[in-house]
Order: sequence, then C-alpha cells, then structure tokens
Amino acid sequence: MKSLLAFVGVFYLGLVLLWVFVYSSFLFLSKTSVLQFFRDTKEAYTTAFFTSSSIATLPFALKSAKKAGISEDVTNFALPLGAVFNSDGGAIRMGVSIVFAANITSLPLSGADLFTIVLVGTVLSIGTAGVPAAGLVTLTAVLTMFGLPLEIVALIAGVDAIIGMGGTASNVVGDIVGAAVVDKSEQKRLAKSA
Repeated sequence: MKSLLAFVGVFYLGLVLLWVFVYSSFLFLSKTSVLQFFRDTKEAYTTAFFTSSSIATLPFALKSAKKAGISEDVTNFALPLGAVFNSDGGAIRMGVSIVFAANITSLPLSGADLFTIVLVGTVLSIGTAGVPAAGLVTLTAVLTMFGLPLEIVALIAGVDAIIGMGGTASNVVGDIVGAAVVDKSEQKRLAKSA
C-alpha cells in the first residue's frame, strides 16, 4: 500500500509540475493571462478529470477554448488533433509506472535506462486511445520491453482510475494550451502581414 500511495503521489507531483512550470510558462510567454485561462477552461479539465476520457471531453474542450478567446479555426483544428496525439499525462504516467515497477522488482535503472523510459513513454503515449484504462495496455508493452513482470499491471490497475483522472485532465489542458499558443502566434503573424 505504501508503494502504491507513493506511486500516486509522485504521479500527481509530476502533474503539478507540468501545470505550474510547463503549461503556465507557455501561456505566460504567449502573453495569455494564466489565471484567467485556467478559469475559462475549468469546465473542460474538470469534465476530463471525472470522465477519464479526452474524447468524451472534446465538446467541453471546444466550448472552453472559445470561452478562453481562442479562435474557432484554431480550436476546431488543434483540439481534435490534440485529443488523438497529445498525451502529456500519459507520458508522465508511463515513466512513473516503469520506475515504480523497477523499484518493486529491485531492478536497478541506469541513466540510459531512464532516458529510454522517457523516450519510449512519450512515443507510446501518443498512440494511446483517449478512453479510460487504455494506458494499461500500453504499459503492458513497455513492461515487456524492460523485462519486468506483467503482474505489475494488475497492481497498478488498482489505482488506475485515480491515475487516469489526473492524466486525462492534463491531456485536455495541454491541448487547449497548445491551441492558445498557436492562436497567439497566428494573431501576430496576421498582424505583421496586414
């Protein structure tokens, strides 16, 4: 139980760092009010949190992006694309899960192993379906790649719903942040060409 609690804690710590440093930095650099952005998109990320499905949350994400002032053209292109390909929460989940599995089985990880985990976790999270528990399937493939026992999937499945909620909310926020940054960039480009 202690290990699972630590696993969930480290995962959510990673999400907090993602939201505070990465998402907020992108918004700040694109001259978007960070607090107002998170207020405007609250419906999207809370829906994502409770449904654990970025696909089911897409209509709410589209509505929230428009509320945040993102143009309809950028919103309608970027958010469906992001719902399929962007999985920041999934990438964090994959990395934390592999390190958790390595710790449980006392498998030592080198710096090169950690780099490979980050790389593989990022690449595999792109192809993960935007539905609840899809990350467990991907995790099975990664555990096999590192020679770790598949029984760990059953252990992680016990807290998968809690992990999936935070990961999905992060995926949806990442999609909208990406759309906001692209929209600001397009506005600048159009202003220069006018």
